[in-house]
Amino acid sequence: NSKSYWNCYDDNRNITCYRYSYYYDNNTNTCKHLGYKGCGGNNNNFPSIFDCLDHCRKTPDPEKPDYQSILSILPQCNDTSNPQKDQSGKGRITRFFFNSTSQECQPVVVSAGDGYFPHMRICVDRCNSKNKELPRCTQPKDAGDLPEGWSCEVDETKYPY
Repeated sequence: NSKSYWNCYDDNRNITCYRYSYYYDNNTNTCKHLGYKGCGGNNNNFPSIFDCLDHCRKTPDPEKPDYQSILSILPQCNDTSNPQKDQSGKGRITRFFFNSTSQECQPVVVSAGDGYFPHMRICVDRCNSKNKELPRCTQPKDAGDLPEGWSCEVDETKYPY
């Protein structure tokens, strides 16, 4: 079974493709299919419904198996939880920390995720943060534009998703 990240259809003249991605709908407190076209758009664009829900949903899902197990290993919400900056410049992991001075949860890019909150929502709920969501979660749906001369053909031997 290969997993496709793009959905393409042919209308007898053109092939149109949309990337499977999701946006957060603030009115319904849920994530919906975005149909990203490839260029532009805004930051309210997540690669999976799970990533979208974990970052933006206002109510955590205590039924989620990982939610209860993660509570015991979360960082504290005090001045000792403020992170050291990753000085290596090699960080690729986005995590979140509670800034005890501003009383807000903030993103940080690190090379190792230990000692940080894995998702914004968990930080907000655990620390009663002043900011209740990431700014990207309040942005409207924007599927972007199709790039000029874009082709939907993919070499499946090279990209076997």
